[in-house]
Amino acid sequence: MSEPPSDPIPSELSQAFYEAALLCHDGLWSPAHPEYPTVRVKGKAYTIREVCRLVTGFSDDLPNEVVGILVRSLGRDVHSDLIEKLGKDRSYVRGADCLLKLMDRREEEYRQIEDLRNR
Repeated sequence: MSEPPSDPIPSELSQAFYEAALLCHDGLWSPAHPEYPTVRVKGKAYTIREVCRLVTGFSDDLPNEVVGILVRSLGRDVHSDLIEKLGKDRSYVRGADCLLKLMDRREEEYRQIEDLRNR
């Protein structure tokens, strides 16, 4: 039996994910301070990671503009495996997964650089 389709993503969550992706792409998110900046959803501030978790229940296709932002962010950091996954599945679930993995990788790189500095 196939899984029933999820409800369409609410516009405020769609907009929040767009803003989260843009903040990462524009370099406003930093692994040095991963809790900033935040994105507002219904008046409440959420970290980019929290926004990603909010949209993981939605299988709707991402708007082309958001896919473009994610691909440029991933391409800039040469994460071809994530670009390939996003090419096969353009859903919010996959977009959030790719953004979270990108952030994880940037945080790991940041930790490695900090470790080298502190030696």
